[in-house]
Amino acid sequence: MKRIISIILAVCLLICMAVPAFADNKKELNFSVLSDIHYFPKEYIGNLNGFNSRRTLDNDLKLEQYANEILDEAIREILAKGSKVVLISGDNAMGCEYLSHEMLTARLRKLTDAGVKVYTVPGNHDISRPDKISKSFVADDPAKTVVKAGTTYVDDRIVEVRGTTKSEFAELYKDFGYGDDESIITRDPGGSLSYSADLGSGYRLIAIDANEYSGELCTGKKYLEGDLLNWVNSQIKDCTAAGDIPLLMMHYDLIEKYDMQSTIMGGNFLDGGEKLAESFADLGVRYVFTGHSHANDISSLTTKAGNTVYEVCTGSLVLHGSPIRHAKLSGEDCSIRTVFPRSIEGIDDYQAFCRSYYYDGGVRTIMRNRAIFDATEAVAGALSTNEKSYAKIYDFFLALMTRVIDTLLATELDCGITVEKMLTEMYREHYAGDETITPEMSLATDTLVNGSKFEIALDIVFSSISVVSGLEKILKLNPLHDSLLDKALEKALAFIPAKILGIVIGEFCRGIFIDTYPADNNVDIIGGKAFLPDSTPCADLAESTSTKFKHYIKALF
Repeated sequence: MKRIISIILAVCLLICMAVPAFADNKKELNFSVLSDIHYFPKEYIGNLNGFNSRRTLDNDLKLEQYANEILDEAIREILAKGSKVVLISGDNAMGCEYLSHEMLTARLRKLTDAGVKVYTVPGNHDISRPDKISKSFVADDPAKTVVKAGTTYVDDRIVEVRGTTKSEFAELYKDFGYGDDESIITRDPGGSLSYSADLGSGYRLIAIDANEYSGELCTGKKYLEGDLLNWVNSQIKDCTAAGDIPLLMMHYDLIEKYDMQSTIMGGNFLDGGEKLAESFADLGVRYVFTGHSHANDISSLTTKAGNTVYEVCTGSLVLHGSPIRHAKLSGEDCSIRTVFPRSIEGIDDYQAFCRSYYYDGGVRTIMRNRAIFDATEAVAGALSTNEKSYAKIYDFFLALMTRVIDTLLATELDCGITVEKMLTEMYREHYAGDETITPEMSLATDTLVNGSKFEIALDIVFSSISVVSGLEKILKLNPLHDSLLDKALEKALAFIPAKILGIVIGEFCRGIFIDTYPADNNVDIIGGKAFLPDSTPCADLAESTSTKFKHYIKALF
């Protein structure tokens, strides 16, 4: 009996001694994340004020002219941090240019030469598709200018350049996930550029290429179902069965970052994204690293079974702030920190530069591309029958859209906040992460929600049509017609439609300012729960569906 008791006590003692040692010996992995580098050779930009060049860069104010300097600073930061692994979640090139990939991979070798493992997947800007060309811009005569939508540009032209096929992408990135690296466990046999890799320390990367292909080219569609989804699920199961922790990386988003995002900006998301996130969570996935939205944002989803998955979306390296993520995994716990470069070569205060670059008419620049030029070309293309009619329709609609957009942007909402200022803050807050809404901006969104400003907006549209078409002069000669127009306008500006527009657009704008659980830039996830760096639990600032519904009813009545 004494011997048995002695054995039991000895075993208990060994267990007691082993438990603290095991708890203190969690697996750790330090890694960094970049996304949407959108590298573009400087020689392809051409004249910095070229019309076609600016249309491409200004679609969301990319800082391509500083791509080398920004990337060099990101590499310096990663090496200084001592990360062992770097994940790059797609859109490495501006528009599938072969030279973009070639020059980018040459720079990324500074990391691999230092012993850092780099893994990437293609985004929607990396592999050529039949309906889009890879292009550069040439200004033959810098003195030759053209005026578009009230802005003077250098008259440049588009030149088609070599794109990139699927096989070429894999060859170019053979040192970054697509070569004979001993860390690669397996590749998708179905034809995508998906693979799984052993990151060491008990972690496994499942890199998902969610692009649909036709031969060597992308179709332009996103795809994660059928055989590809079965392969991903099998990799997750194999990983967890081996006692490893799976990390997923893909380009496209799964979980909404603000209310109605998947409805208004559905192109950012994989079809059925949240259901995919739920299934991954219940299979044992806790972290998915994405890009595409250009927003520095972390969102989460908890399944009915109580499993939480965190989607870590990293903002574009060549957009506002140029975020760089650093992460440390200890088992399933994760510490995430975001660095925004203080300086790059040639710009001492880079963050101040980004802010001024974005704020000085930035939203009008974006709207000029997305709402004026794009809409004008679409309408002219749809309505014209020949080159002459195209030119007439183009000139008319360009003048109309310019007047409408400029007038709308100048419309004051509340507290001295114009529509332009609200949109500027929306973009900045969303891209930077950790969104906050000031009391003044909250009042401005309330003004949108109550619908009154949409009566003004519709009035601006009708007025602009009258002015641009010359109808205004005719109506002023005939008071009866003017009266009829007023009545028609009153009918068009019905109370309920304006209210509905106010609720939909106003709540969408408000939602962008309100961060969803957890925080976006600096967060510690421990035991499945998220905390700020000071150990304060993260709060979900987003309102519940029932509360939103009450707001809608109040706004209507």
